[in-house]
Amino acid sequence: MKQMKRFAKGQSIVELALILPFLIMITIGTMELGYYVYTYSELENATRIASERASKTPPFTMNSGDDSSSDKCGVLIKEAATDGVTISNLTYDDITISFPENARARGKQVEVRIEYQGEWLSPVGERIFGQFLTFNFASRRPIVSLLTPDVAPNCT
Repeated sequence: MKQMKRFAKGQSIVELALILPFLIMITIGTMELGYYVYTYSELENATRIASERASKTPPFTMNSGDDSSSDKCGVLIKEAATDGVTISNLTYDDITISFPENARARGKQVEVRIEYQGEWLSPVGERIFGQFLTFNFASRRPIVSLLTPDVAPNCT
């Protein structure tokens, strides 16, 4: 009987050594999944906010994928998109504003597209889900207002 107790002392350490890697993987996987869902929600919301702003003050250039730093309306739209983003490193280059109907007129569509590629929190996420987080969002709205520069002086 005394031998049974002597061998039982190391049993809990062996069980912990067998179970701990799985518990760590579950914890890291949960963190990675939470990060993915939060980033997805954050970028989808940024696309929606930018398209709402673009419907009220559309840019003057037909495609903001080009150098649109001179179009202050485009800069304000991109700024509205990046203001609510906290975790991901969304930049102005990831955001494209275009007019699908090739017209900047009331009632026509304006589209904001975000194409983002980010990194996982840990190497575990890279090994399981792929090297990068990749998101593509697009949101279209009808143009409801074409503000003139005297009404919107920041957007000329």
